Amino acid sequence: MDESLPTPSSASPLSDRGGVTDALRQQILATEHWSLLATRSMTWNEIFSRTSMFITVLSAAIVSLALVAQATAFGPNFRLFALLVLPVVLLVGLATILRLSDANVDDLGLVLGMDRLRHAYLEVVPELEPYFVTRHNDDMASLRQSYGLG
Repeated sequence: MDESLPTPSSASPLSDRGGVTDALRQQILATEHWSLLATRSMTWNEIFSRTSMFITVLSAAIVSLALVAQATAFGPNFRLFALLVLPVVLLVGLATILRLSDANVDDLGLVLGMDRLRHAYLEVVPELEPYFVTRHNDDMASLRQSYGLG
Protein backbone atom coordinates (compact mmCIF):
# COMPACT_ATOMS: atom_id res chain seq x y z
CA MET A 1 0.00 0.00 0.00
CA ASP A 2 1.00 3.61 0.54
CA GLU A 3 4.09 4.29 2.52
CA SER A 4 3.50 6.78 5.27
CA LEU A 5 5.49 9.98 5.29
CA PRO A 6 8.06 10.37 8.04
CA THR A 7 6.91 12.46 10.95
CA PRO A 8 9.01 15.25 12.43
CA SER A 9 9.64 13.14 15.49
CA SER A 10 11.24 10.37 13.43
CA ALA A 11 15.01 10.19 13.43
CA SER A 12 16.17 12.56 10.71
CA PRO A 13 19.37 14.60 10.58
CA LEU A 14 17.40 17.86 10.45
CA SER A 15 15.51 17.23 13.66
CA ASP A 16 18.70 16.62 15.67
CA ARG A 17 19.80 20.01 16.97
CA GLY A 18 22.19 18.77 19.58
CA GLY A 19 25.26 19.59 17.50
CA VAL A 20 24.21 23.14 16.54
CA THR A 21 26.46 25.63 18.30
CA ASP A 22 25.88 29.30 18.95
CA ALA A 23 28.65 30.09 16.47
CA LEU A 24 26.79 28.20 13.73
CA ARG A 25 23.56 29.98 14.62
CA GLN A 26 25.33 33.34 14.41
CA GLN A 27 26.89 32.40 11.08
CA ILE A 28 23.49 31.46 9.63
CA LEU A 29 21.93 34.68 10.94
CA ALA A 30 24.81 36.76 9.57
CA THR A 31 24.47 35.09 6.16
CA GLU A 32 20.78 35.93 6.08
CA HIS A 33 21.53 39.49 7.21
CA TRP A 34 24.04 40.01 4.40
CA SER A 35 21.59 38.48 1.93
CA LEU A 36 18.94 40.99 3.01
CA LEU A 37 21.43 43.84 2.76
CA ALA A 38 22.44 42.79 -0.75
CA THR A 39 18.80 42.54 -1.81
CA ARG A 40 18.10 45.95 -0.30
CA SER A 41 21.06 47.39 -2.20
CA MET A 42 19.75 45.95 -5.46
CA THR A 43 16.31 47.41 -4.70
CA TRP A 44 17.79 50.86 -4.14
CA ASN A 45 19.84 50.57 -7.34
CA GLU A 46 16.67 49.74 -9.23
CA ILE A 47 14.89 52.72 -7.67
CA PHE A 48 17.67 55.09 -8.72
CA SER A 49 17.89 53.56 -12.21
CA ARG A 50 14.16 53.81 -12.84
CA THR A 51 14.06 57.38 -11.55
CA SER A 52 17.00 58.30 -13.79
CA MET A 53 15.31 56.71 -16.80
CA PHE A 54 12.13 58.70 -16.17
CA ILE A 55 14.05 61.97 -15.77
CA THR A 56 15.93 61.20 -19.00
CA VAL A 57 12.68 60.55 -20.90
CA LEU A 58 11.12 63.70 -19.45
CA SER A 59 14.16 65.82 -20.30
CA ALA A 60 14.32 64.44 -23.83
CA ALA A 61 10.61 65.16 -24.32
CA ILE A 62 11.01 68.75 -23.13
CA VAL A 63 14.01 69.38 -25.37
CA SER A 64 12.31 67.78 -28.38
CA LEU A 65 9.12 69.79 -27.76
CA ALA A 66 11.19 72.96 -27.57
CA LEU A 67 12.99 72.18 -30.82
CA VAL A 68 9.76 71.30 -32.65
CA ALA A 69 8.05 74.40 -31.25
CA GLN A 70 10.88 76.57 -32.54
CA ALA A 71 10.81 74.91 -35.96
CA THR A 72 7.01 74.99 -36.38
CA ALA A 73 6.19 78.21 -34.48
CA PHE A 74 3.71 76.27 -32.30
CA GLY A 75 1.65 75.37 -35.35
CA PRO A 76 -0.51 72.28 -35.92
CA ASN A 77 2.54 70.07 -36.44
CA PHE A 78 3.73 70.99 -32.95
CA ARG A 79 0.39 70.00 -31.45
CA LEU A 80 0.48 66.66 -33.28
CA PHE A 81 4.04 66.03 -32.09
CA ALA A 82 3.10 66.98 -28.51
CA LEU A 83 0.11 64.62 -28.62
CA LEU A 84 2.46 61.82 -29.64
CA VAL A 85 5.27 62.54 -27.15
CA LEU A 86 3.40 63.52 -23.99
CA PRO A 87 1.38 60.27 -23.63
CA VAL A 88 4.66 58.32 -23.80
CA VAL A 89 6.08 60.47 -20.99
CA LEU A 90 2.87 59.96 -18.99
CA LEU A 91 2.99 56.19 -19.49
CA VAL A 92 6.65 55.99 -18.46
CA GLY A 93 5.89 58.20 -15.43
CA LEU A 94 2.97 56.06 -14.29
CA ALA A 95 4.97 52.86 -14.73
CA THR A 96 7.82 54.43 -12.75
CA ILE A 97 5.51 55.44 -9.90
CA LEU A 98 3.99 51.96 -9.73
CA ARG A 99 7.34 50.20 -9.67
CA LEU A 100 8.83 52.62 -7.15
CA SER A 101 5.85 52.04 -4.86
CA ASP A 102 6.36 48.28 -5.11
CA ALA A 103 10.09 48.67 -4.48
CA ASN A 104 9.42 50.75 -1.36
CA VAL A 105 7.09 48.06 -0.02
CA ASP A 106 9.76 45.44 -0.77
CA ASP A 107 12.32 47.58 1.06
CA LEU A 108 10.04 47.82 4.10
CA GLY A 109 9.85 44.02 4.14
CA LEU A 110 13.63 43.76 4.01
CA VAL A 111 14.00 46.20 6.91
CA LEU A 112 11.45 44.16 8.85
CA GLY A 113 13.51 41.03 8.19
CA MET A 114 16.66 42.73 9.47
CA ASP A 115 14.80 43.80 12.61
CA ARG A 116 13.82 40.16 13.17
CA LEU A 117 17.43 39.10 12.70
CA ARG A 118 18.55 41.64 15.29
CA HIS A 119 16.04 40.08 17.67
CA ALA A 120 17.55 36.65 16.96
CA TYR A 121 21.07 38.03 17.55
CA LEU A 122 19.94 39.29 20.94
CA GLU A 123 18.44 35.93 21.83
CA VAL A 124 21.86 34.38 21.35
CA VAL A 125 23.83 37.23 22.99
CA PRO A 126 21.42 39.36 25.07
CA GLU A 127 24.14 41.49 26.65
CA LEU A 128 24.70 43.26 23.28
CA GLU A 129 21.36 45.11 23.47
CA PRO A 130 22.84 48.47 24.62
CA TYR A 131 25.05 48.52 21.50
CA PHE A 132 22.23 48.21 18.93
CA VAL A 133 21.25 51.54 17.44
CA THR A 134 18.04 50.40 15.76
CA ARG A 135 15.18 48.46 17.30
CA HIS A 136 15.07 44.69 17.28
CA ASN A 137 11.38 43.78 17.13
CA ASP A 138 9.07 43.33 14.18
CA ASP A 139 6.30 45.65 15.36
CA MET A 140 5.30 48.93 13.70
CA ALA A 141 7.22 51.12 16.19
CA SER A 142 10.44 49.23 15.51
CA LEU A 143 9.87 49.36 11.78
CA ARG A 144 9.33 53.13 11.88
CA GLN A 145 12.51 53.65 13.88
CA SER A 146 14.62 51.35 11.69
CA TYR A 147 13.22 52.86 8.48
CA GLY A 148 13.90 56.37 9.75
CA LEU A 149 10.30 57.56 10.03
CA GLY A 150 10.53 58.98 13.52
